[in-house]
Amino acid sequence: AYLTVHYSSIASYISPNAMSLIGVGVAAFAARFFVKDELRYRQFGVLLFKLRDYIDALDGSIYRERSHSHAIGHVANPSSFGWAVDGVCDGFGDILRFIAFGLVLHKMFGNGKISSSGYQLMDIETNIICPSRGSEAGICRRYLGRLYQFWLNYRRPILIMMCISLQSLVSSILWNYFMISYHTVLETDQYAGDINYREIVKTQSDILKSSPMWMVCYFWRLVNPQNMTQLQLLAILYGKEVDFLLSIQLLGFLPPIIVGMGSYMHLQIAVHAVREAAFS
Repeated sequence: AYLTVHYSSIASYISPNAMSLIGVGVAAFAARFFVKDELRYRQFGVLLFKLRDYIDALDGSIYRERSHSHAIGHVANPSSFGWAVDGVCDGFGDILRFIAFGLVLHKMFGNGKISSSGYQLMDIETNIICPSRGSEAGICRRYLGRLYQFWLNYRRPILIMMCISLQSLVSSILWNYFMISYHTVLETDQYAGDINYREIVKTQSDILKSSPMWMVCYFWRLVNPQNMTQLQLLAILYGKEVDFLLSIQLLGFLPPIIVGMGSYMHLQIAVHAVREAAFS
């Protein structure tokens, strides 16, 4: 993405937020191919979603090119409007992918429309929510019945995808929290006044070069939300997305939670070490 922006004039023609919105459109187009029966179409959907990932990297590079801030590096700024737009667009892209996976699971489970001889809403259920008389009662019962039929049809895919989407949300929250926290502790000046600046810099450098810090970085490379997405796309390439989704619907919570707990303990040690160095 950096080379594209650096050796072209794309930053002059399109804004970072517009690029983020284009990524949502590409993700929607890719999701349409994820639900196809033929494997080659689903594989083409993976290619489109990788294009969306590339576009997602472009928006940040375009911003840094316009603000001449490439030298600062990839540091998140939660207070900026662009950061919020990028996060919302990423969320919409993930939601579209999860909806496609839900439809694929629905096909796999073989749930069709509920026939008229199937289960119906009991009168006591509809009477509690809907008026007992008048035309409003019929309209309310009709829509409530459709909603209930939809739930019976898609209940299992919805529950599975809710678990997997929650895993991505947990991983994303933890990833952003630790990325910002480590940047604050190890790459900024937190203390003012009569402090030992030389010792702070030395301690920060030692922590960054330490084996525990490298382990934290390595494991977050494995369980960050972007890598979780890549595993899902890889499963599609081999036509194993259903097996993969079923296997991680509960187990998928463990990696980000375990890595998050270990990172939190290491972060607290780093905070304490830097504070001790500042006032030594």
